[in-house]
Amino acid sequence: TLIALHFAGDDLFEVFRKALFDARCVVDVNKERRTLTLSRKDEARIKEVIKRLSDEYSIRIEDME
Repeated sequence: TLIALHFAGDDLFEVFRKALFDARCVVDVNKERRTLTLSRKDEARIKEVIKRLSDEYSIRIEDME
């Protein structure tokens, strides 16, 4: 199962991409669509990145199922 993260702007997209890279997550990056796709096994790391960045950025999570 995969998790797809979509970003409205370039700034948070790049910050999040770098944070996931630093957390050693395997990420499929689509810069044109500002989308990051990861394995569900990285969900804990994703949540850690969100928590760390939420003080500086407004982050909203939506379930697209």
